Amino acid sequence: MLGMGRPHPLDVALRVGGPGTGPAGFSAAAMLGLTTQVPATIEVAVPGWLPTPPAGVRFTRRHRSRREFRLKPAEVALLEVLRDWPLTVESSWDDLVERARELISDSSIRPSAVTKEVEAAHRRALRDAWYRLKSDLAI
Repeated sequence: MLGMGRPHPLDVALRVGGPGTGPAGFSAAAMLGLTTQVPATIEVAVPGWLPTPPAGVRFTRRHRSRREFRLKPAEVALLEVLRDWPLTVESSWDDLVERARELISDSSIRPSAVTKEVEAAHRRALRDAWYRLKSDLAI
């Protein structure tokens, strides 16, 4: 039988979650290429109220500012990795810096948008990690 294949559950979850939605936990680390782990359940950070997740997906609630800032999935993934650093990664900080540099270069990550979200966040560890990353990136 020929035809279109099923969409990846992460793609479906991003559509259901709407603007500002992106991978969380090991799913975020995997999207950024910072782990070889393949989560059995895809974790997705959704700003604001949580809709019903598609099969195989767990939604995690985050502040609605991510929707207001219209964060891209890679930006959310970076925030989630920084938020949990180093719990969900197998790679080094230097690997994270290099990957962030690549994603900024191809416009998948906008440092100004990430900075706005970090400044709205209440997690000191996230702010500290972001400012360390910005310093290492010299941006």
